Amino acid sequence: MRFLFLSFTLFCSNLFSLDIDFLSEIKTPYLILLKDCEKDEWIIEIDEYNLKYKTFSLGSLIKIFTIISKFKNRSVDIEERHRCNGFNANDYSVCWLKDGHKELSLIPAFAQSCNSYFYYFAKEIDFKLFLEVLREWDLYYGIENKGRVILNREEEIAAMIGKNNFIKIRPIDFFIAMENFIFKKKYLPEDLYKVLISAMNFVYINGTVREVREKLYLSSSQNIICKTGTGQYEKDGKPDIRKVNGFFVGCLNNRFLCFVMIENTRGIVAAEVGLKIFKNILSEYN
Repeated sequence: MRFLFLSFTLFCSNLFSLDIDFLSEIKTPYLILLKDCEKDEWIIEIDEYNLKYKTFSLGSLIKIFTIISKFKNRSVDIEERHRCNGFNANDYSVCWLKDGHKELSLIPAFAQSCNSYFYYFAKEIDFKLFLEVLREWDLYYGIENKGRVILNREEEIAAMIGKNNFIKIRPIDFFIAMENFIFKKKYLPEDLYKVLISAMNFVYINGTVREVREKLYLSSSQNIICKTGTGQYEKDGKPDIRKVNGFFVGCLNNRFLCFVMIENTRGIVAAEVGLKIFKNILSEYN
């Protein structure tokens, strides 16, 4: 396990000391990045396997940029509703929730990470435009970001949902993009920025991390925005459909940005690690 010992020790001695003993419970390769964006200082970087510079399918984290793409040069009705039938779908709209989410609009669908909703949401997005948006945010460089060179239309839609390994992104690039989004509002009109922040706050309040939030006794009124992702696992460049990788990105008090990746587990596990870190930060302030 590799720490940036000097920056971690000196910085925390002036502000707080984090209890991260729980990280010893993680038995697979993982990456944790935590930055105080207000002070522009790194707090934690744990990356024994140099994961931050490798490309991964980030699962539903990509939906942030799918929304940005949909808003590009057009108005979007965030109250438009689509129906999720769960496992009963017979195309790429199949969702992870067995019985489906029923009818949802954009913000609840994002909070619940509903693949069926985003299948219909993304059908109107030109894939070249989507790639251009990723390129604008320095997330896409070309062939190295693709699991396969040529995609049919259904696979393009799946890529914009975060399924399979069709689009792969380096965690460090995603972290920087999120820093630009949250703190600098890069490339974003105000209405879109508010939609994304509201959607990520709803993930925390009543979305995919709700159970973890309640388990950790974190108040729903805490200033936390976040998103989970469960992406395709690969070994030596080959997908293993029996396994997934878990991802979490979150921001506390419009200041602390955290990214967690854990191999061979689901996004909710990565989310618990991220929220434990936030809880430890909050405990030092209270």
